[in-house]
Amino acid sequence: DQLSHLLAETLLDEEALRVSEKALWLDPMLPFVYADRARIFAMRGAVDRASAAVTSLRGVSKTVHALTSIRLAHWIGIEFDEAAILDAQSALARPAAVYAKVLLATLRQQQPDLEAVDEFEHFYTHTNDTGRARQLFAQLRAELAISRGRPEIALESIQAGVAAGLEDLAWLQRCPLLISLRGHPVYEDAVRRTTERSEAIVSAWREDLD
Repeated sequence: DQLSHLLAETLLDEEALRVSEKALWLDPMLPFVYADRARIFAMRGAVDRASAAVTSLRGVSKTVHALTSIRLAHWIGIEFDEAAILDAQSALARPAAVYAKVLLATLRQQQPDLEAVDEFEHFYTHTNDTGRARQLFAQLRAELAISRGRPEIALESIQAGVAAGLEDLAWLQRCPLLISLRGHPVYEDAVRRTTERSEAIVSAWREDLD
């Protein structure tokens, strides 16, 4: 599952889908593999296939299902099960639960829950997490900022994610929420730096195959 995740982040979609199919054949209870497949289909605009991958998560992990469904609903408008998300919130780590709470208000076309936004900001500012966790925090913060009409916070978050080692070139280049940032010097620099990092990873992976 780690290999398929790596391939998905570095824009090697077809390789990622082939590897993930084999992984699920060996073990059909790998939640992040379904999540990666859903994300690939969402970024391709294949709404039905993204929805199907999300549905497959229901019986595998209620927390990964909840976060993936609400995140992709935010990205491309897939249908989501609000009851399932609310049911999963108590099992989510607190930052993820707060993120889900903010997005639910957004998707209901309500005003953002400012208290929840402030709580998420507190987690972001005070977390001691590094590496992957820090990168994900930055990505989620950027997405929330876009939904609140705060592109400057989104750009700041992207910079922080890149500084923390962000390798997710697919998210930077294909996440529908980030389209409005294209052309901005901060965004373009982030893409350049992440592309260099991604190319180095892919090169190392191909050398291992040889």
